[in-house]
Amino acid sequence: MKVKKSDEFIELVETLNNEHQQHGFNYYIHPDVEDVIRKIQTILSMPYRMISFDTSINQNSLIVNIDWQEFTEEPIRFYFPNDYFVVDIETTGLDYETDEIVEIAAMKVVNNHIESMENWYNKDAVISDYLKTNTTLTQEFITANGIDIDTAVQKFRDYVGYNSILVGHNIGFDISFLRQSMRLRSIKQKTLYSNFSNYFIDTMLIAKYFSHSTLKKHSVDFMVANDPTLNPKKLEQHFAISDIQIEKNIFDQEKDILGKDFIGEFDADLMGWALPKYNLNEVHDEINTISYTI
Repeated sequence: MKVKKSDEFIELVETLNNEHQQHGFNYYIHPDVEDVIRKIQTILSMPYRMISFDTSINQNSLIVNIDWQEFTEEPIRFYFPNDYFVVDIETTGLDYETDEIVEIAAMKVVNNHIESMENWYNKDAVISDYLKTNTTLTQEFITANGIDIDTAVQKFRDYVGYNSILVGHNIGFDISFLRQSMRLRSIKQKTLYSNFSNYFIDTMLIAKYFSHSTLKKHSVDFMVANDPTLNPKKLEQHFAISDIQIEKNIFDQEKDILGKDFIGEFDADLMGWALPKYNLNEVHDEINTISYTI
């Protein structure tokens, strides 16, 4: 196992040291422990997984020693947790590098029950021909009801948190766009780059390889057309706020078919095509180019 300490973490600590005019060696931090630990946990959450964490007090300051493992493998899982967030986005096209997010939606599920739903529109997105063929969203609607994309991304990040499990249909697509938007926000605002490595579950892959393998296609549209009970409210599809409700129904049906204790194995050769195109290896390569402030 390759274990390393990150230059980003050392830079974080040095910034804290300078703020409090302290001079020392290694990880010498102001004794406001709770706030420091919170900041450390934020930067540790991506793209590293913490291996060990220990502290000691020296001259009224906190010394923190952390070992961590570089985390570049996509954290995909196949199982049915009780608590999770369903996530979906609408975009102007299929390329996360050149197209834009138009809508972000997320649903908080606690103990298998919907607790809340949120969605945000990008007021500056331009309705594309691609979007016109897939949704009835209009330019007037998103301009009137939207906010700037940086604020939308931050509100989404705050809503789902860093350690939650995310569920979505072809969620690798959504994650690529969200990672890119978070990266661009961090560059513009010179803030800490959150590279978005929450564990995620792809309902499309579960359907294709486990629960609905006999279906010809596994898009949301095809699955709903094949089984209208997946959309009992007849919600208009290709609105992210509607699609998260349908995708929860798909997830529930998959659990009914496979059983609540099902655990599936990810086969990279078979299923790798559906992982985020903006992968964690790329994120790691780029994170060092972004400066941030505490």
